[in-house]
Amino acid sequence: MTEKSRISNALSAEYNELLQEKEDGVAESRREPTAWEALKGGGANHYHTPGGVQPIDLFRSIKPHESLSGFDVKALEDCIKYAHRQLTRGYLESDTAKMIHYLKLLQAAKK
Repeated sequence: MTEKSRISNALSAEYNELLQEKEDGVAESRREPTAWEALKGGGANHYHTPGGVQPIDLFRSIKPHESLSGFDVKALEDCIKYAHRQLTRGYLESDTAKMIHYLKLLQAAKK
């Protein structure tokens, strides 16, 4: 099994477990760290925040509007990612330029 398959299977199993916990009413504070949290914890340090919320948590929790294409969602997620970096690390011209670039791509794709 490839590493990508292993991670995909772990995330699928974790998602199903979280759904079951939600249905069963298990309190978030009473459970052990999940496979999702463990995998996410290995990411780049600049996405780790004191509150523990990363852009990927937001992306995972939102169901995109049906009118948005995969490209639209990716462009918007990248804007959020670079905005988050600025909120936690300070203003960077390069991150602002990346957000503008993705927004222009999104705008062009909608014409």
